[in-house]
Amino acid sequence: MKLLEILLDQNSKYSFCAPVIFYRILCQRYGLRLHSTFNKKRSIKDCCRVLNVPEDCSAEEVRHSYRNLAKKYHPDSGSITADSNKFIQIDEAYRDLLAHLSKETRKGENLDDDDDDSATNFKIPQHRHYLSYEGVGYGTPSQRQKQYIQFRVDRASEHVLDFRKQKLERQSAENTMIAKDVKQNPMTHNLNRILIDNGYQPEWIVLQKEIRESIEKLRSEALASRKKLGDPMTNATSEQWDEICEHLKEDISQLNKKINDFNLVVPLLNRQMVHFNADKEISHVEQAYLSLKENEQKTLREKKAEDQLDDKQFNLKQTLMSLVKQFKML
Repeated sequence: MKLLEILLDQNSKYSFCAPVIFYRILCQRYGLRLHSTFNKKRSIKDCCRVLNVPEDCSAEEVRHSYRNLAKKYHPDSGSITADSNKFIQIDEAYRDLLAHLSKETRKGENLDDDDDDSATNFKIPQHRHYLSYEGVGYGTPSQRQKQYIQFRVDRASEHVLDFRKQKLERQSAENTMIAKDVKQNPMTHNLNRILIDNGYQPEWIVLQKEIRESIEKLRSEALASRKKLGDPMTNATSEQWDEICEHLKEDISQLNKKINDFNLVVPLLNRQMVHFNADKEISHVEQAYLSLKENEQKTLREKKAEDQLDDKQFNLKQTLMSLVKQFKML
């Protein structure tokens, strides 16, 4: 303490240095060390060396290296190589390197903005937090993420509805091809109508009419032949029916050739016709014959029931007349 008083007397005009001198004496006497809160900033090379990344690395590479080193040196990782001092160095290097990279990125963006300003003489405000999530939503990033997910769900449902709507439109177009042809091809429709009104029919209309009349004639002839053979069929009638079916198949093949000619000259694709199937036509004739036979039997039953009712009414009338005559005689 005497030494301190002597120093203070000698340096009275520098009394502001007394605390510093006091701390130096304590350090020398008791071996104390002074700790400063000032940390010298690491250089970028040292940061890259600590994180094991090249100097021209990207922010993603820095984050990846930091995660790997944290798993290795973090005190709470449970690893054998865990070291708190080493992890503090890694953490400081990570923060310094990220700050440096973000600063360099901002510098580059500012240079680009300056170039754009010099070229256009005006500056467009850039709201970068709206460039993610396709610019959808507002609020915090988590809120915007939820809003963006809901937006995607709504957009997907709209796409599904549009697909179903298009499918229904295609089906309705197939069911109403004639009306659609008139709307889509008014010129062709009007031209055909004028020609038909003046007594001239295009070739494809004539062919279409002939094809429809031919198939109706073949169906009616086959049904009439089946009715003539009757039911049940014998061996002879079965052979006759087989011959009729063979002739029907030949006629349908000729009709299909005519359909090919029609499809070549028809001006509208959706007016084209498909081939007739002989086997299906024969089955249709069989079904028509069965339904016709059922109708005939039904009409016969109804007629028989009506005749029986008429007979009952006639008998009742006769009995009443006889009773009336007997009462008159009495």
